[in-house]
Amino acid sequence: QKGSPREWAYVQLGAKWYVRESGFKLNQSGELFDMSDAPFVEKPIASDSENTDAKAAEAGNRVYQFFIPSYTVLFVFFLVNIMGRSFLSERDTGTLRRLRISPVSPSAILIGKTLPFLILSLIQTVILMISGKILFGMSWGSQPWLLIPIMLCTSSAATALGLMFSTLAKTESQVSSFGNLILLSSAGISGCLVPRAWMPLLSQKISLMTPHAWALDAYGELLTKDIPSHSVIGQSCIALLLFASVFFVIGLYRFRSDAV
Repeated sequence: QKGSPREWAYVQLGAKWYVRESGFKLNQSGELFDMSDAPFVEKPIASDSENTDAKAAEAGNRVYQFFIPSYTVLFVFFLVNIMGRSFLSERDTGTLRRLRISPVSPSAILIGKTLPFLILSLIQTVILMISGKILFGMSWGSQPWLLIPIMLCTSSAATALGLMFSTLAKTESQVSSFGNLILLSSAGISGCLVPRAWMPLLSQKISLMTPHAWALDAYGELLTKDIPSHSVIGQSCIALLLFASVFFVIGLYRFRSDAV
């Protein structure tokens, strides 16, 4: 009633429901979650837990479990602008024209041009993850080895997007204007800048049209869950590879059809 706010709320979404109060959430499966860091992290509480504060202290500052992966994904996709300028430079100097008349297939040329940026992207991601752990006490999750496929798939999607954009952009102004537009708009809608949980449901669905959102889903599953779901991470990695394949095919088609 007005003037007497409840200390708890009951929420039902289809067949699922949960009870929520300021510090905890209980769902229909009997799972209890510590919501002190929501919406960034919903920390499951084991049934035999005796000291929630101690467990939270061991986890460190869990807010960085959201921010560091988010900005890592954002920075990885900034390679789009770098690759665009690199291709423009080689187009202006005639390097690409000479490569096209050489006895090398177009796909081999593009793979050779993309591979250094892929390695650069992976190095950047590793540095950010190590810095997050050392400087901010970030956890790599219960199965850190899963970072490897996530980083590989995310960097593949980013470099393939950069390749596609490089074959579409014709001038320096196009690289600067359209590149920044693509990067910032996709980062905003995907959840790199604000948690997707804060967005309307429609925006959350639209965000899945970006590779950023799938990368964030994979990182979130690994870094915020005590027992990450391999199927969720695998699904996200497959989606990222599909994005990478589509971007590469479009870039290859443009490269073949363009009279460089």
